[in-house]
Amino acid sequence: MKTFLFASLLFSFSLVMNVNAANKNIKAIYEAKSNYAHVKFYTLKNDNDTLYVKAKFFDVSDVSGIHIHTNENGNPGPIIAWLATSKEWQHGVLQNTPLTNGSASSYFCCIKQPKHHVKNLCSLIAPPGTPLTKDLSHQERRYKIVKNVCSSCPWISNGTFLDIHGKNFQQVYGCKVVGDEPGIDMIDNVKFKKIKMKEKSSSSISD
Repeated sequence: MKTFLFASLLFSFSLVMNVNAANKNIKAIYEAKSNYAHVKFYTLKNDNDTLYVKAKFFDVSDVSGIHIHTNENGNPGPIIAWLATSKEWQHGVLQNTPLTNGSASSYFCCIKQPKHHVKNLCSLIAPPGTPLTKDLSHQERRYKIVKNVCSSCPWISNGTFLDIHGKNFQQVYGCKVVGDEPGIDMIDNVKFKKIKMKEKSSSSISD
């Protein structure tokens, strides 16, 4: 018997076409540059739980997913923001331990129930509304990312990474695993750096 379960976790994601804030209200601006994308985000002095993100994408035709991750002891931790996904990613990165990538993600689980054991195939997928990489090459997008309300939800206090994923990984179609290569095919991993704000300008995020 096969049972399909879809657990969509609370995720606050919205595409914002015009984000304006005066420098005096901006707390900090962070930037990461990759061969695939140039991403900046800022927080406000009175609201550290919202990220205002601007992403300029280059050629992302061979990219399956683009995320902002927390910094977990110098390595990418849970995902806190999805900037792009793809058909390949939506068929998933096979996970042995579900719910390990933060509350900004959704999961698809296929439960096989043979006679003597139960096998879970869990796949990490993007939340609804995440733009597809096939539509993003040489485009710009703005996002407003709001932290989920929970004491243990990961956030930016320990730093963040911009992570780019290729398409060479196991996928789940129905209850069948396709592909021999496990993992997430990380093709770029860039730490966000705090940048100096320009004085007397409207907002460095627009540069």
